Amino acid sequence: MQSEKRGWRKCKVSKVEGGVAVEGDAVGTIAVVEEEEAAEDTMADAVDEGVMSVAMITVMGGQGILPPRTTPGAGASSGPVTGEILSEEKLKLRVNNMRKEWLQSKDEKELYLTADELLVTPGAGQTITQVNIDYAAADCKAAELKPIIEMMVHLHKNKKVSTPDIESAMADLVEFIDSFACDNPQVFHFVGELFCAFANENILSVDWLCNNANKVMGDEFKYKVMEEAMKSVRSNYGEDAAKSCFGGKNEMDAIEKLLGSTKAEELTLLMK
Repeated sequence: MQSEKRGWRKCKVSKVEGGVAVEGDAVGTIAVVEEEEAAEDTMADAVDEGVMSVAMITVMGGQGILPPRTTPGAGASSGPVTGEILSEEKLKLRVNNMRKEWLQSKDEKELYLTADELLVTPGAGQTITQVNIDYAAADCKAAELKPIIEMMVHLHKNKKVSTPDIESAMADLVEFIDSFACDNPQVFHFVGELFCAFANENILSVDWLCNNANKVMGDEFKYKVMEEAMKSVRSNYGEDAAKSCFGGKNEMDAIEKLLGSTKAEELTLLMK
């Protein structure tokens, strides 16, 4: 998204996630939201650098943006963020390296710094999420799953990846889980663990899971998705948590609609 000419354009953005506009008429624009009092001469300085196109946006009353080289997210260093806009191939390579470094060191500060560098590239949050969820589904070793989930939770909590990023990646995984199962027989358990962690962070819900499991080919696979999700919640957080997560009227209605009354009743026994 390099700028072809120096200048800025005015547009409205209703939502910014991970430094990128995700709603409004400037989707994909790299953006760091400044306060209302941001001076126009500051914006002019950024334009004169000719680094990339910048947009003046309005978000929750504030307006004005600069290229994303300042204000790293919560938990990161307070120093300036630098980085280059990467090709899709290079971005995916960096994401894989970021995961490998996390698995070795569990260094949160380094994780956030790396994420901030990657987020200079438009859409990097979605790529970070998709690459790691796909790895968890197809290539992940059992011992790697928990730290990968922890990494994704940290990135979400610190606004490096967004809720829509996770919803989109998980929706693809659930919908095509029968294909993933050909390469990784443990994928149903892995999906259950991913759902459990993301539901605990209020990112995903049982209603969301039922809606996406409905796209799965084969009733036996739909049931297995729900079964493993419920088992994971019960195993990680206990019987009361499983009942709270799956046992409400709305949740049971969604499960019955997905599986039918007989299978839904069978599934409820797993909560006990």
